[in-house]
Parts: sequence; structure tokens; C-alpha cells
Amino acid sequence: MANLFPSSTGVDKIIWVSTETPGHKIRLKVGKRGEEASVSVEDNPEILAGSLDSKTFKQISSWIKVNKDVLIKYWKGEIDTWGLVNQLKKLN
Repeated sequence: MANLFPSSTGVDKIIWVSTETPGHKIRLKVGKRGEEASVSVEDNPEILAGSLDSKTFKQISSWIKVNKDVLIKYWKGEIDTWGLVNQLKKLN
């Protein structure tokens, strides 16, 4: 699992990106421990569990859309964490 901080992503919360979890759709977690939400990685992201304020959801949705392909590669195990970090784009 990769822990990505706001200084690296441009999203105001920490993002956790993991590799494939059997039985789950492609997703990531955003927030802080104990207050995180799961968000789907797709063209129109949705909150799968937990909750986010509208500002954070807008940020994470934009970030997912910009990084969707690399997030999917990481989920599928096609790239390692180093590849993930080097290919992700930060929001402005």
C-alpha cells in the first residue's frame, strides 16, 4: 500500500493506494486513520464507504481522473510503488 501525502498529490487529505483486493472494485482510501472513505477509481468516481466533504470529494475525483490509468496499473500489479509514485500527477 502506498501512502500519499497532500504535498505530493495536491489533495488536502492523505490517499492510500493498494493493490488488488479480491471481491472489490478498483478503489483507494482518502482521509485520515479512523475517518477515511473508500472511493472508486473510474471515470466517475463514487464514495463506496465512509463520507467526504464536498471539497475533498471534488479534489479526489479530479485527481483520480488525471491518474486513473496508473492507479489501475498499480491495482493490477503491473507496476510497483516506485512506478506508481513516478507516474502520478499532482493537482495544481
